[in-house]
Order: sequence, then structure tokens, then C-alpha cells
Amino acid sequence: MHILIIGNGFDLAHGLPTRYSDFMKQIQIGSDFHNFVVNDSEFNKKIFNRVKDSIVLKHLKRELQKNEGWIDFENEIRAIIDGMCELPSLLKRKSYIQNKEVESNFVLEGERINEVAPFIYRILLHHKVIKYQWTLDELRKLEKNVHRQIQDFIDLFKEYIVWIIQTKMDSLSQISIFSKMKVDCLLSFNYTPTFLKLYDIKEKNICHVHGEISENGNNGIVMGVGSDFYDEHKHDRYIEFFKFYQCYKHSTNKNYLDWIDRLKNGHISWDTTFESSGTDNSAISIFGHSLDPTDRNILTPFLDLKDIPVYIYYLNDMNRFELEKNLLKILGKELFSKYLAEKNPKIQFKKI
Repeated sequence: MHILIIGNGFDLAHGLPTRYSDFMKQIQIGSDFHNFVVNDSEFNKKIFNRVKDSIVLKHLKRELQKNEGWIDFENEIRAIIDGMCELPSLLKRKSYIQNKEVESNFVLEGERINEVAPFIYRILLHHKVIKYQWTLDELRKLEKNVHRQIQDFIDLFKEYIVWIIQTKMDSLSQISIFSKMKVDCLLSFNYTPTFLKLYDIKEKNICHVHGEISENGNNGIVMGVGSDFYDEHKHDRYIEFFKFYQCYKHSTNKNYLDWIDRLKNGHISWDTTFESSGTDNSAISIFGHSLDPTDRNILTPFLDLKDIPVYIYYLNDMNRFELEKNLLKILGKELFSKYLAEKNPKIQFKKI
């Protein structure tokens, strides 16, 4: 039984523009994606225009430029949420009497301006003048506005994937390493049906663990902050942007848990629920996934399967080093040494 695990690197290897940086380049009037949205629906056109003018997008573009064309969307959204959660603690409440009633303002005193997160600072400068004083109603409206901007970004990205599926998928070509590979089950962290379109696998043997976007775009997806970062005392008003809640909300596919149980129990043969390629030796292969620790809850059970080798594909030495660092974060140093440094290592790296 051979299980292949793929991440966004798989789609990129096939020439699909699925980076967040690719998406943000298309959020401008006259782009191919803009023309697609304009002809799609009035609702999506309104979302496009809101995202185009949003502070969230401006912030992400500046971070993209600062990081030389690369951006970690999850970390940036987490930073925005953390900044919003920390803002009230930086404000000093000042009360006064207005029309015989006690009113309050929340003031950001000058010496604390350096403590605000970059995104919050850009909000304060939204009208080129730093806003130091807020009413309670203004703070609530700000929070609601940031919620909407993040959700708009996610909704528009989903439409962007629909655009990719409808306009790019038919021109893709196979890559020899995958056309020669016998795959019984596919665990995909991607939203696209790329593997199913190009290679020999039954659809029922595929698990899109973060959801799959169809051509009509009606599916829910997981696109947010890793569950490890959730603090119930801090993030409760932003719970909808954390992956564990999104998985629950969208009832994402968890068939991979059954695959793990079968391998644990030595059940290599398949019943009518699945169809096998006929491979005798069990193995796990990972391609195009960064091994980001935020996915540890899904990856660890595969890495820990007894007597089943894991092959991690990499592009170059720098790519391998980044994968090793993330793998160390997932496994810890003891298991990392055990799985990789033994005479016959359980986990092996393979250069493409």
C-alpha cells in the first residue's frame, strides 16, 4: 500500500500559479482574473473591489515586497489577529461627562505607538494621520471590518482557485516521476484536482484534508491559522480563522485515518471501499509539502507508522535543509535522530 502526500509544491511543479504571491498579483483591474470575476457574478465583483482596496491586502503586499516575493499567509494572518487582540491592552481608558452621562474614550498614548503591530500601525495611518483616540463603538467597528477583510480575502482566493481550475487545468502535462509511481491513496493538502486529472487513481482513494474546490466553487476550504497557535483566552473572537474550527465547520475529509488504522493493523489488502494498484510494499511518499509544524496533527501519524518507510522528495540542498528543520520541529530531537540517523533510516530524503 503506497500513500502519496502532496502539498502546494506539487501544483507549482505542474506550472499552476497557486502561490499567494501569484494570487495577489492578479488583484488589479484588467488582470485575467479580474476579467474572469467581472463576468462571473456581481457578488464576486464586489468582493474583488473590497479586497483590492483593503488594508489587509496593502499590508500583505508590503510584507511580500519586504520578503522579496515570498509570503507566509498563515503567519501574516496570525500576526493581524494577534495585533487586533493586543490593541485594547495598549489603550488607556479615559472617562468624561457628556450630557450628564459618563462617556469613555480609549487613547493610545504617544510612548506606546512603537508597541503596536505593523498591521495596526497601518490602520492608524489609514488616513495619513495617526489616530490616537477611539470610542468603544469605533473599536467594535474596526474589529468587524478586519473580520470582513480577512474573510473577503479567503473568499476571493477560493474564486481564484476556481479560475485556475477552469482556465489552466486542461493544458497541464504529466511529470515522469508521478506517471511511473504506483499510488494507492493520495492525501492532498491542496484545493485542486490536479493529481486526479493527470494520473491513474480512483477518486474515492483521494483525501483532500483541507477541502477541495470544484469548478463551481461551492466547497468549503480550510485556509487559516494553525491550531497550535490558538489561545482560548485571547482568540475567541477570531475562532473562525483557525484551522481546527474550519475543519469542523466544513466537515473536511478524514478518510486518511482509516488508511492509518489499516497500516497499523497490517491490513494491506482492500475491501470494496477502496481499490488498490496492487503494490505489495507499503510506503509513504511526501512531495511538495513544506512539513510545516502547523500540520503536525495530520503528518505525525504517518511518520510514526512502525516498519513503514517514509520518502521525502526535495529539490536542492536548501530545500532539504528547510524540510529537515521543520521535520525536527514535528518529531523532536529524539525521534528525529531515531528515524533519520539509524543504519537503515525509517525516513529518507530523495532528490528529484
